[in-house]
Amino acid sequence: MIDFLQSPNWKKVKEQLGNKCFDVDDYFFQTTKLPILNKYIGYMPRVDLTKIDFDLLLAQAKEANCVFVTIDPQNLTQDLDSFDFLHNQGIDAAEGFPIHLPKTVLIDLTLDEQVLLNNLKQKTRYNLKLAQKKGVSVSISNKDSDFDVFNDLYQKTVARQGYAGRSSYYLKTVWENFKEENAFIATATFEGIAIASWFIVAYEDTLTYVYGGSSEEYKNVMAPYALVWELVRLGKEYGYRYLDLFGIKDDLSDGYSRFKIGFGGEIIEHSKTVDVIVDKNLYRLIKVIYAIRNKIKFR
Repeated sequence: MIDFLQSPNWKKVKEQLGNKCFDVDDYFFQTTKLPILNKYIGYMPRVDLTKIDFDLLLAQAKEANCVFVTIDPQNLTQDLDSFDFLHNQGIDAAEGFPIHLPKTVLIDLTLDEQVLLNNLKQKTRYNLKLAQKKGVSVSISNKDSDFDVFNDLYQKTVARQGYAGRSSYYLKTVWENFKEENAFIATATFEGIAIASWFIVAYEDTLTYVYGGSSEEYKNVMAPYALVWELVRLGKEYGYRYLDLFGIKDDLSDGYSRFKIGFGGEIIEHSKTVDVIVDKNLYRLIKVIYAIRNKIKFR
């Protein structure tokens, strides 16, 4: 199964945003220029390590003038040790910095709806019932007007919480490349006011939460709980197998991670991120620099 981060749509997004992309059989890696030495680093998100032609990868990385290529594996920790595998292949590799959180919550949509409801944590079930009782409604569509609502909430959330989010141009580029068949916006409203909105990618058998925004208004009506539950119901209706809540912190130190695990899905962990090294000497220099400053973002 190909992850949406390896889809033709995502490759177009990256190219339109200025990243050069290089094919490696069914996968691709994108490049970002380093601020020194006229060199690049590559990134391959969510690939099956056992299906990569590493001779081709290294040849393409050299052509792209890459010092190294960071890989976030699609493989799970219980199935594959990424370092052992690469070392057994004779690949010069080191531990990389994960661009996407290795752990996520995966909800099995093939289960009966009542089973899924029973799987909710007690607090989550209570908050869902509260949102429904308060009259929170959820709309799901691929209308540009709903994207605009999402983007407004997202940008306000980024400003309020002070984290490095994505620009409106970036989000619009993703939207334009996915909206026809593979993306939609889920928005929860209360008394006609949009108070939570998620950008969802639908690819192969999985719905994936990618970006989200919310309002400070009416937090007591628990709108995000109703939003996720409607995504569960929509996914079941249209025959998707999974709803991927896309990333939780390892120590569950933030409220958003705890919110996600409340829906009773399986916590899965992808194999450790690896750097496939092309130029060993420059790699050592760059890793010293990036130990101090890691500001390049790929997603």
